[in-house]
Amino acid sequence: MSKTNISVFLFALIIISALPMTADEGDWFDTEKCLYCKELAAEPGLLEHMDHELYDLERGAVSITTVSPEYLDRYRKVVDKMMVIGKEMAEGKHRKAYVCEHCEFFGLMIMQGVDVERVMTKSGEVLIMTSDDSVNVELIREYADKSRKAVERMRERSRKAD
Repeated sequence: MSKTNISVFLFALIIISALPMTADEGDWFDTEKCLYCKELAAEPGLLEHMDHELYDLERGAVSITTVSPEYLDRYRKVVDKMMVIGKEMAEGKHRKAYVCEHCEFFGLMIMQGVDVERVMTKSGEVLIMTSDDSVNVELIREYADKSRKAVERMRERSRKAD
């Protein structure tokens, strides 16, 4: 995996995991155990100050994360830490570490040749996932659909708790 793909992989793990998830979400997201996702939960208040949206594109999907201004620096520090973890994994470290289904699926997309572009914004980040291969487009859409459903379940549970 190239340095660019590692960075993109880690970025996607961060933005898709923008809401606190637990084991009852299936194992799609796991901010308690996943090597990547747990970094988000480790920063107090961060998950509660992030919003995440996913939209289908003709050749893939786009993921948009917005972070409250007072948490943006913390968010970017977590992103940097997750990038280090990804580089370490590429070097063979963390071989026995647990990675949730979401993170594993995203890694599969990268290995299948999905094109991923990361754009930093003033209020967060945008991730654009595309492919000219129809099989990969379906893979991207499956990923986006599973992520949307998991995020919506979490939002619904949060509304009921309020």
